[in-house]
Amino acid sequence: MKVAIPVSDGLVETVFSNATSLVVIDFRSGRGEYSEFPVTAQSLKERAQELSAFGVDVVLCAEICHSLKSMITARGIDVHTGFSGPADEVFEDFIGQGRNESRPQESQRETLTARVARAAAAH
Repeated sequence: MKVAIPVSDGLVETVFSNATSLVVIDFRSGRGEYSEFPVTAQSLKERAQELSAFGVDVVLCAEICHSLKSMITARGIDVHTGFSGPADEVFEDFIGQGRNESRPQESQRETLTARVARAAAAH
């Protein structure tokens, strides 16, 4: 599974269409490999196409306009809204701890590799 998070300066962009970069996390291998790409698409249709070209399965964002969300979901990509903060924490929360629970100390957290493997098996 590949997860994309629209960001600006490492933080989830408040509106998807304003993002300057996409963080793409590929955990098909079970390792959670992070890559960041500049957003080159200009139109909403091109943004949806860009996500497909990256092989994205899930988008995590703060807010997204209805038109873009429809174009993305029509390509078989799941869109989850309401996220904020640093992209790496958003990803970790999505696959592991849950957004509404308090974040445990680092020593108490499951390793990223274990959470990625568990999340990949669940999807």
